[in-house]
Amino acid sequence: MGFEQLDSSKLKKFQRKVTLLSAAGTFLDGFDLTIIAVAMPLILEKWDVGPGLQGIITSAAVIGALIGAILLGNLTDKFGRKAMYVVDLLAFVVFAALTACSQSVWQLMLFGSTSNVGV
Repeated sequence: MGFEQLDSSKLKKFQRKVTLLSAAGTFLDGFDLTIIAVAMPLILEKWDVGPGLQGIITSAAVIGALIGAILLGNLTDKFGRKAMYVVDLLAFVVFAALTACSQSVWQLMLFGSTSNVGV
């Protein structure tokens, strides 16, 4: 297979779909980071959070992505990228909702990091 096939008109729809899905994943990561940045002043008002804990809360999504990449990447090879992408999106929605309902800082960190466990 040469590179000529990548430029052919047969793959244009597929290329657009892959590009859109890849961009959607990046968008969700950015969305997650933006939401915690906007919510941080409200979190500080509600709970007594020191600077160290504040940093952990803010970076929980990135920590979750790192843990997911290390521990769950093999599942993608086993079950396929498409299936695991759907699982990842469903997990994002469920844990983002749980993050919104957090009753403590620890729940916020747990759900926030779990919502971004990309596989």
